[in-house]
Parts: sequence; structure tokens; C-alpha cells
Amino acid sequence: MMNRFPWRIPFLGAVSYAVALGVLISATYWYVGYRDLPGLYNVYWNGELETENLQRVLLEEEAKAETLEAHVAGLDSDPVELEAAMRRNKNVVRKGERISRFELEPTGQDRSVASGRDDSQTDPRDSAQ
Repeated sequence: MMNRFPWRIPFLGAVSYAVALGVLISATYWYVGYRDLPGLYNVYWNGELETENLQRVLLEEEAKAETLEAHVAGLDSDPVELEAAMRRNKNVVRKGERISRFELEPTGQDRSVASGRDDSQTDPRDSAQ
């Protein structure tokens, strides 16, 4: 007997295909859970993001290093920078130049330490008045 609808699957074949599909989906679900594939994917993706961030930081630092190298190269030929460096590092002054240094007066606890007096101890005569 000839089947009028050759594209139709007989009932028994449809059940076996549905069971096979269910087994395949179950096995895939078990494998994904067993190998912790979502966790591995998250680790991979976070590593990719960190790599991109580090590459961006590296480019920024390289640009900063180039700027500093150009600045340092300019220091060798700039007389103002040479003089400032000598003043800062070697305490060199110009002829006839007067240097003034100001120190701040100690306040509060520092004042008692500087005077050698301890403010935490009170004089008994002060409380008698």
C-alpha cells in the first residue's frame, strides 16, 4: 500500500524521534553542568575585558612615558630648568642672593612639647583660686 503523504512520519517513528531528542537535550544539559561551561565562559569573558583594560592602560602609560622622555630631553638644554634643578638638589644660590626660610610656630600640643612643658598636668594652685 502506498502512503498518500510520504513526508509524514509514522506514529512510532515520531515517538522515537521525540525520545531521542529528549535524550540528546538531557545529555547536553548534563555535559554543560558537569564541565561548568557557563563558569568557564565567564572566566574567559572577564579575562578578555581585563586584557582590553590593560592594553588601554599600557597605551596611556606609553604616551605618558614619551611625554616624560621629551621633557627630560628638554631639561638638558633648558637653562632655567638646569638652574632650578641645581637650586633644588645642590642648594646652590646666586651671588648676592639672600635666602629666607620661615618656620611655623608650633600650635597646641606641639607648643607644650617645644617649651618642654606638659599641659596635661595642672598646677594645684590654679584650682585653689
